[in-house]
Amino acid sequence: MSEDELRTADFSITHPCICVFAGDYGIASEGVSIASSEVTSQMVTNFAQGGAAICVLARQLGWRLNVVDCGILTAPHNNTVIDCRLGVSTNSFHHQVAMTQSATGERADECRSIGRRRIRAGMQLICLWRNGHR
Repeated sequence: MSEDELRTADFSITHPCICVFAGDYGIASEGVSIASSEVTSQMVTNFAQGGAAICVLARQLGWRLNVVDCGILTAPHNNTVIDCRLGVSTNSFHHQVAMTQSATGERADECRSIGRRRIRAGMQLICLWRNGHR
């Protein structure tokens, strides 16, 4: 499709979705973060309960919101949060590699799988957002 065709095409998005991927960074243990890892867990709980700004935006737009735990130090106790944990947090890159290439690949594969499941469920547009404190 040409650029002109894209500008004039008649289409609508009826099933959009926002996916928030949340996890903690190991480097935060070195005291370099503006917030502690507990804040990530609190934010995810707030997302899951519909109290964060991204939740208001999703509601206003009529979009579905999915929250994905990609390794929060303190796992949320909420069954609406999608579990994509391959462990807790990453390592502190000050002392060692934050994630192995294998772990990075596994996490990326799982996140792609989440996207594919959303598409199979009829989602036409998926917006991605990252939450975590480093």
